[in-house]
Amino acid sequence: MATLGEILVEKNYVSYEKLEIALQEQQQTGKLLGDILVQQGFIKDTDLSSALAEQSDGTFVDIKTTHFDPEAVKLIPENFARTKLVVPILASQTTLMVAMRNSSDIHTIDELQHITGRYLDVVQSTETDILVALDHCYAKNSEVKEKQVLDSLIDSAEKALSKQKDPSDTGGVAALVEYLLAYAVRKKATDIHIEPTDTIVRSRYRIDGMLQPGPTLPKSLQSAITTRLKIMANLDISISRTPQDGQLNFEYGSKEITLRFSSLPVVDGEKLVMRVLDKSGLQVEMDKLGFLPSVLPVYQSVLRKPYGVILVTGPTGSGKTTTLYSSLMYLNSIEKNIATLEDPVEYTLPLICQSQINEKAGLTFAGGLRALLRQDPDIILVGEMRDGETAGIAIQAALTGHLVLSTLHTNEAAGAFARLNDMGVESFLIVSALLAILAQRLVRQVCSECGQQETELTDVHHQILEELGKTPEEANFRKGAGCESCNGTGSKGRIAITELLVVDDTIRKLALEGADSAAIERAAVVNGMNNLSKDALIKCSLGQISIADLEKSGLWNRQI
Repeated sequence: MATLGEILVEKNYVSYEKLEIALQEQQQTGKLLGDILVQQGFIKDTDLSSALAEQSDGTFVDIKTTHFDPEAVKLIPENFARTKLVVPILASQTTLMVAMRNSSDIHTIDELQHITGRYLDVVQSTETDILVALDHCYAKNSEVKEKQVLDSLIDSAEKALSKQKDPSDTGGVAALVEYLLAYAVRKKATDIHIEPTDTIVRSRYRIDGMLQPGPTLPKSLQSAITTRLKIMANLDISISRTPQDGQLNFEYGSKEITLRFSSLPVVDGEKLVMRVLDKSGLQVEMDKLGFLPSVLPVYQSVLRKPYGVILVTGPTGSGKTTTLYSSLMYLNSIEKNIATLEDPVEYTLPLICQSQINEKAGLTFAGGLRALLRQDPDIILVGEMRDGETAGIAIQAALTGHLVLSTLHTNEAAGAFARLNDMGVESFLIVSALLAILAQRLVRQVCSECGQQETELTDVHHQILEELGKTPEEANFRKGAGCESCNGTGSKGRIAITELLVVDDTIRKLALEGADSAAIERAAVVNGMNNLSKDALIKCSLGQISIADLEKSGLWNRQI
């Protein structure tokens, strides 16, 4: 029987080089090869499922448009289906057809036959499609069920709490905390906020950049919930009057989810905030980041330069880390020594040496960068240029033959020159080393489930068309009607709005002459750059973002 790797290479789903990177990662971590390949963006979910089906002599089925037999759904308990990633499709008196993420999982198949009392007809599907299908299959009365589950967990936690003597023994609270964390993963939240008030404990979840209300918890459980989370993050539960930071992990289905934990004393206790680091959700395929087709090849050509500095700018939460990781994976190969300095290391990448900044121990960006330069690197990622010393060393590294990627806090790409000048870096060094600056923001996308074309164009639509020089026939304005998938908002997921300023002779001359950011941006636009505003307008006209989300983003100041 051919191995999974052999099948993937034979089908041209992955190159030998990328397969070798994944195999080395597998040796170090023990994770499944297919999971590594998907997580690193080397193959798609559908590629893996197709190869697994071939390996097991099974059948791959696209279940996105499948009708699910209600009688089949009744045969499999929801908890089992979600835990094992199994979707019931069709039932007869003797047979049950199911879709599985791994149709070779004999143990799960045996369990299912025992539970249902039927022979199984197993087909292969992708994990993403299975998760969507499970939400559809078990959607009936889901809100009622969710409230019943939450009420039951709160009741159990309060009963356990009333019996315990040791405050670190959180008893039934553990199940409630697991529910709160799993809720975040199900909703695809990036942050969890646990906020005490004088009467209740409120939870909120940041979804697609916006905070949305989560379960409300009784005040009596506040201390136990805080204690449980601190224990999971290996923090001192006796400290409540000073902030603490840590990290905790928990399993959700086949995923291991990491959360970056922060506690802060407030008037009514401690506010807890957790950043959800779901590696399976890290998008490292560059063609999925949101670049326009005309911009992506330009950015990739800059990345292929042997030396120089590439900067990604934007506010916190604008997707800079994802873009940088995607850039590294695009460049990653066995022949290159790639090293990073990060604060913190959010995701581990295969075949890349990643270092965590620890200023208390003396490992700063500047000191770490000096050390890295003695490690024979080809490509260096510096998490952030925070000061002139770090920026100066990074630029010197670029001038001596290294490719350096980093981030900088500026509002637009053209502002990078002035910012580096303010840090004390000479203009002639900046223009000698700098290859390009990519500025970006994240804007909510039109929901793929309920998005509809807008047929009646308003004055706002026509103003956008006028600014882009397009006719109504050349545009496809869309907005979401609101559905269960997007929680009635009409928007789901986010897309990057970008501007890529490539440093050419014209830009270098202006920067050396001390031109301001506006002049540099005008020259870049003349040279073909779409600024953030134009990129947002284009994506709105393509139906990727709605006019409402465009206006909320603040990237377009329309003339009234």
